[in-house]
Amino acid sequence: MRIFTAIILSVIALLWTISFADIFSIGNISLNVLVLLIYFFTFYWNHWYGLLAGFFLGLCYGAFFYLPLGSYSLIFLSIVLGLILIERRIYKYKYISLLLLFIATFFFGFVEVLLKGISGKWIIIDLFTDVLPESILTALLGMGILYLVNRHR
Repeated sequence: MRIFTAIILSVIALLWTISFADIFSIGNISLNVLVLLIYFFTFYWNHWYGLLAGFFLGLCYGAFFYLPLGSYSLIFLSIVLGLILIERRIYKYKYISLLLLFIATFFFGFVEVLLKGISGKWIIIDLFTDVLPESILTALLGMGILYLVNRHR
């Protein structure tokens, strides 16, 4: 039953990111639902769900954009592997663990900005105007989800 739920959540997150992320964005800042989903799969379910979801969501997400096909899979898998390595060193039910979600979202945005091939002086501007607010927004939504997880636990 959990694998079915993981597949449904992954499809919903992928459709949200591809279809509706620009519609429901605040200015140019949108919520990064894929990193949020991979974070919660890796920490609160099984590591294998995070790895498989990261790989397949990266392939599907990369098919719709201009970057080489495996680059998003590589980014998502590196996020998942980093979370797996750090998971034993923190207590995942505290709100300080959302700092890892912020770092993962920032890493995803940073690598995405680097892969776009923008000139060097605009990378800093993109980091502060797009990537940083997106990371903060994703961490705030993660705080609400973690509150629900803690209440359910």
